Amino acid sequence: MGWHAGCSVIIVVNHQAYAVSVGKECLARALLAEPSNLGGAARDTHDESLELLRFRPAVVAEHVLVTTDGSEPANRSVPMAVNAIRACGSPRVTLFRVLTCMEGARAPVHALEWELARAQADADLRQVAARFNGLHDRVETVMAVGRPAEQILNYVHSNKVDLLVMASHGSHDSRTWRMGSVARKVVAEIRTSVFITPPEADVSKLERVLLPLDCSARAECVLPLVAKLADVHDPEFVLAHVVPRLEIPHRLPAGGRDRELVDELTGRNRCRAEAYLQGVRDRLTRRGVRTKVELLSDVNPARAIERLANNSDVDLILMSAHGASCHEGESYGSFARRMLDSLVKPLWIVQDLPSSRPHSHQHSSGVRS
Repeated sequence: MGWHAGCSVIIVVNHQAYAVSVGKECLARALLAEPSNLGGAARDTHDESLELLRFRPAVVAEHVLVTTDGSEPANRSVPMAVNAIRACGSPRVTLFRVLTCMEGARAPVHALEWELARAQADADLRQVAARFNGLHDRVETVMAVGRPAEQILNYVHSNKVDLLVMASHGSHDSRTWRMGSVARKVVAEIRTSVFITPPEADVSKLERVLLPLDCSARAECVLPLVAKLADVHDPEFVLAHVVPRLEIPHRLPAGGRDRELVDELTGRNRCRAEAYLQGVRDRLTRRGVRTKVELLSDVNPARAIERLANNSDVDLILMSAHGASCHEGESYGSFARRMLDSLVKPLWIVQDLPSSRPHSHQHSSGVRS
């Protein structure tokens, strides 16, 4: 069963029923009862619930934030951003740049020099905006002043951003690390969907998408995006699952019976995974989505998916931030964190949990163009 715009769901809270609308935001910003109909502690609980709902990112992004520092490495995220925006049909796109003084400058920046730098940055921002072919009417340019990571986080928290698109490296980042300092800080603090593009990625095409699934309903939160991407770009989706192969923790070698038990359990899990993937494939095929199944077995599923992505010609990894073992206090599950650390291909992580309450990292100064 899929969610469709216009559907409604009845939720019972404290023996009272509330109608919740279901649209493309997938329950993210549905309305509960009016606070005036509740009293006392119930009203406080309601207000807190609404606050969380307001900051839950939509799966099919309505507001996309694309960051750049004006450098060519940072601008490499633009083609992938365009692909994502076209697929989501996002009505609002913000192109964001932070103007900052270089740390360790020997002398204060002269006012005239600063205005010239600001004007040049604004012109560069408009040039980048022109690369959003056919989307000019949706793109808004915003320039902020301050520390890049802090300003990006402030904007995300105060403007209901559903998807953040950024390159892994900027103009001053060392390629020694898989992710630059700004991207690393932002990803560590943010709780919204993110789309990260590594510097060596081929961003000119979107022909194959790797879709890791762990047989959980939470991992399937990306399926609405699969249909959207298929309608616009028609890539082939590789449905991948890794059957965990158990290890027997013992100082002595495993006996014959131990190995038989491991093989038996792995075989049963494999059969169940095959049935699950076939079911997902059938659903997507009926929707007109081109699919392929990859069923692997490894003691380390995250490592197996990383190798599959690295050794294949996939152009994008699309996955949920959490799988079956989800901890609400963590923005990403262990599998998503592994993919962020390795970043072997462009990575789109769909956040399935609500954002934490917004907080200001530092006073923000932004200028809209």
